[in-house]
Amino acid sequence: MDNTAIFITPEAVADLLGTSLTWVYSKSRRRQRNPLPALRIGRYLRFERDAVIAWARSCGNTSAKKVKKAGVQ
Repeated sequence: MDNTAIFITPEAVADLLGTSLTWVYSKSRRRQRNPLPALRIGRYLRFERDAVIAWARSCGNTSAKKVKKAGVQ
């Protein structure tokens, strides 16, 4: 099994969680309480897919339920 992380764009995160792109950018700011885990690469923002899924599940909100319904386990 390959241990390579899969990095996705903010647009892909919005699609994965069923939210708007604006919401993703807002939740990824460091000053947010419990921010969405993100990595800055220069001016670009990227997300580790598994970390986003774990974050959504730890929040216990509807986003985590949408991730589960999307077939992510």
